[in-house]
Amino acid sequence: MIEDEIMNDPFVKSVDAFTNVSGKLIINVSEKAPLVRIFNKRSAGYYLTEGGDILPLRENYSARVFVVNGFINIPLSEGNANVNDTVYEKTQLVGILKLSNTLNKNEFLKSQINQIYLNSKNEFELIPEFGNHTIIIGDLQNLDKKLRNLVSFYQQALLEEGLDKYKTINLKFDGQVVCAKK
Repeated sequence: MIEDEIMNDPFVKSVDAFTNVSGKLIINVSEKAPLVRIFNKRSAGYYLTEGGDILPLRENYSARVFVVNGFINIPLSEGNANVNDTVYEKTQLVGILKLSNTLNKNEFLKSQINQIYLNSKNEFELIPEFGNHTIIIGDLQNLDKKLRNLVSFYQQALLEEGLDKYKTINLKFDGQVVCAKK
């Protein structure tokens, strides 16, 4: 009964409740960790976990995660929707999840990128923590290659001239990094 009650919290991944030999109640709880916070046009927003679960916002808690906003028209659904739901797979959340998980696995990009923007053409843009520029990803085809090119560009640009000279870093073109200077 205790496990069922605790599992009603959408942030709970798993729970194990039992009594030990001396009669003490032991409760082990595993939480779902937010990966991104979606700011939606139609609702206050919600979190998305690495596995694709949708979590509601908490009044007294704000996770330090990627912020995703822009032309996202996916309202918060009630219940525990996730990436395996048929409604979910027809939304922009699948792409958001793919990009967020890929960025999260790269320590450099995880610390450098703080916002993901979905523009009106349904293309992804990244807003970095440092530097006053926008990174245009476009669609998510060849995403790993695009992000490798970005990391290489950052390493080269930081050595030669710094990042403040650029307005945009465009990765949409195959095998190229096209920049526009300020």
